[in-house]
Amino acid sequence: MSELLEAPPAPSAADTPRRAPRGRIVAALVVVLVVALGVAVWTVSFLPGLNSVNQTQVLLDARPFVCKNKSDVTTYTPSDGTRDDEAVFVPAIRVHPGLDCTMDIVIRNDGDADVSVDKVTIPMAGASNGWGVHADRGYLQGITPARGRDAVDAVFDYQHDPAAGGSFPVGGHTAQRFSFHLSWSDGCMDDNSAGIFTQAPTVVLAAGPWRIAKSWNGPGYAFLGGKHTVSAKSNS
Repeated sequence: MSELLEAPPAPSAADTPRRAPRGRIVAALVVVLVVALGVAVWTVSFLPGLNSVNQTQVLLDARPFVCKNKSDVTTYTPSDGTRDDEAVFVPAIRVHPGLDCTMDIVIRNDGDADVSVDKVTIPMAGASNGWGVHADRGYLQGITPARGRDAVDAVFDYQHDPAAGGSFPVGGHTAQRFSFHLSWSDGCMDDNSAGIFTQAPTVVLAAGPWRIAKSWNGPGYAFLGGKHTVSAKSNS
């Protein structure tokens, strides 16, 4: 006698594996492609600029000062100015009424993309600094520094100064010299005074969305007081 076998139960909807709708798969692939394209465009468009900004140097020549009176150009050894037991001499100028000098810095771009010089700041050389030195103009594009009672530093804003005509470009694998005129302004340095500046000048560089401030990382430079450096007004 044969037995009747029951047919296996039909799988329920819960047991049936679901396949993602084809539209969702396509949408996900489109998102992935868009993201990948965005990353590629960002890498090609902006990464070289970042690399160039990082590879740009602010340099101070071994003889950054040229003065009408040649004897105003000298060197100075800071009290702690030694390196490997050898004295370190930094370039310096003697500050006095009638000072007429030029200070040069060099921006060297070792990257592939162009960078722009947005701003140059020379510390304690503004119209109100009281040290006796005033960086009153830049020869490149005829720019003048910001003025005002609080202008302790000389700030040359190439980006926003109408006279400058905008930020100054420095091409990839090129260098550009920036020269600034230094004149006398009433100060209070006595015969034995010395203003020593390191990590200066400071330059704001830009490329694409990147904007980074850099400065000279060498031993620095100095402004030296002289017998005439005390305010001329106080002696009148």
